[in-house]
Amino acid sequence: MSTPVPPASDRPGVSPASLLWAHQLRREHKALVEQIVALESSVEKGKKETSHVKENIAALHGTVQGLEKVIGEMRSEIAMLRYENAGVKSVAEGLVEEAKAAGEERTRWEEGVKRATLAMQESLEARLMEEVGRLREEVEEMKREAKSRPTPEILSRPRDLTLSVPPAAQPSPQGTNCAQHRAYLPSTISGTPSTRSSRCVTRSASIELIPESFPLPPPGQFASVSAADFTQISSIIPSARQHSPCPPSNQAALARKQEQEREDSLQTLEQNSLSLSRYLELGESVLSKYPRRRDEYRVVQAFWEGLSDSSDQKVIEARLECDGWSWEVLRVAVGDLMAEKEEDLKREEQKKKRSQTRNDAAKTGPNASNRGQKRRRVIPIVWSTKEEEEEWLAQSHKWLPHVIRH
Repeated sequence: MSTPVPPASDRPGVSPASLLWAHQLRREHKALVEQIVALESSVEKGKKETSHVKENIAALHGTVQGLEKVIGEMRSEIAMLRYENAGVKSVAEGLVEEAKAAGEERTRWEEGVKRATLAMQESLEARLMEEVGRLREEVEEMKREAKSRPTPEILSRPRDLTLSVPPAAQPSPQGTNCAQHRAYLPSTISGTPSTRSSRCVTRSASIELIPESFPLPPPGQFASVSAADFTQISSIIPSARQHSPCPPSNQAALARKQEQEREDSLQTLEQNSLSLSRYLELGESVLSKYPRRRDEYRVVQAFWEGLSDSSDQKVIEARLECDGWSWEVLRVAVGDLMAEKEEDLKREEQKKKRSQTRNDAAKTGPNASNRGQKRRRVIPIVWSTKEEEEEWLAQSHKWLPHVIRH
């Protein structure tokens, strides 16, 4: 509060100049007081803004720490991805090596199959040629025996005379095997040579031969007949067809029974729940019942129709159409198909192992312990708006000149 100034009449020795200076000083003092009050208010406002800026800085510091943590987690994840990438590369290299080894093994196996097939064909051809040569030698020997056979003459003793089937009355084809089998048996008549040696006995050319199964006449009757004419023997001897060693009816019935059994086994040739290897063994057992080469196609056709998987049928059919409908081609095709299925099964197992390895690597990786922990909440950065920036600038323009001036 200002002190009241006494009037000039009451103050002795006060000049007007002094009064003027005093008035000027009072005005300056008042202006300084106003400036000091404005500065104090500006300082208070600056303190408040400084505290607010410090709070923003603290929030920004927390945000920066959160960003650093996020960046650290991202770096750990990148390191784990690099680790997994290295594992995948190693697995891929292993698969490439396995594929190369499998290709080489398949090539060796195919070459071995080709060599085995060629050796089998060569051995079969050699056996066939040997069999053909042996049969040819037997035929030539039979021809030589037939040419060198002497003219038959009458034997001195009737009981040594062994008559065989005449050429005009040969047995039926069904009894040929039985007749040949019986021709090698020794004679049961005492004092006579075997049946094989008896065929070389000389006889008269005018005798009509009697079947061996027909009993010989008594010695007296034979002597009377031989003294007369041997051509009359044919009148008392029945036809050779009535005394066939093996009845044709039994042979035909046996053949029909065997054919029916083969047809039944061919119709029941189906895979059902059997594996390809067991089904192939079943087909080989059915094929063994067909000794003729021309029936092989029927067994192959029945085997192909009995397959339960249509995809297997398509693969085997393509192979048979390409290389021929034979059992050897079918066996090779089934073997290739089984090998391909085994390779597919191995690939599936390797895929499962790779997935298991990847899961184990993820569980035992460098940041496996941090995966189970809960992530901290990241504080986002909230930037000031344009209005807030303009207000802060306006306030700073108000008190900055006074601070700089003083």
